[in-house]
Amino acid sequence: DAAVPAPADAAGRFDGLAAEAAEAGVAFERLPAPTGLAGHVQAARLAADGAQQAATDPRADGVATTFAPAPDDEDRPS
Repeated sequence: DAAVPAPADAAGRFDGLAAEAAEAGVAFERLPAPTGLAGHVQAARLAADGAQQAATDPRADGVATTFAPAPDDEDRPS
């Protein structure tokens, strides 16, 4: 079993995955958690070998993140 990362390590891993998503053009937005209680933000991706890599942001409070494909140019408002 892998050790649970310390909050600073988890935050760094989340930041790395979120930055990769932004560079790849994957849009994401932060939304209020439905309950209004403390929530978490998750970033995930599939590695080249098909393994899933995920990270949770321990700094997040009451937010959720939705990852979605970036819209095509024709879908963007002008």
